[in-house]
Amino acid sequence: MAINVDFGGALKRFREERTLSLRELAILSEVDHAYIHRLESGEKIAPSAEIFEKLVRGLKLAAHKRQLLEILSKAGALDSELVELGLEDPKRMDAIQVAATMSFRGARPQSKMEWDKKLTQIEALLGNDRR
Repeated sequence: MAINVDFGGALKRFREERTLSLRELAILSEVDHAYIHRLESGEKIAPSAEIFEKLVRGLKLAAHKRQLLEILSKAGALDSELVELGLEDPKRMDAIQVAATMSFRGARPQSKMEWDKKLTQIEALLGNDRR
């Protein structure tokens, strides 16, 4: 069974990758540490555009990680396998953005391999064929 990743989970992951505490990120981003905690715990779903920008700057996120956070702020949550494919290959973020808005007839992709196949189909439709 796939696990979902939400905005708060990704924010926490990116903060921990930088080995920052909540208070350190609060100082760097000028966002209250308690508010960051509420985002990470899921108590708050997504920040305002202004707070989002401050967090991105504080974390010094690469463009693809920023785009992933933007997608999560709108989609709510994504399958962890889909998130991993995006983090492994930043060029796939456009296809991931499309996949995040899709509704599936029948079964949703459940594995990394199934998501990879779906992303390849989306990329072909977008003209970003990876072959």
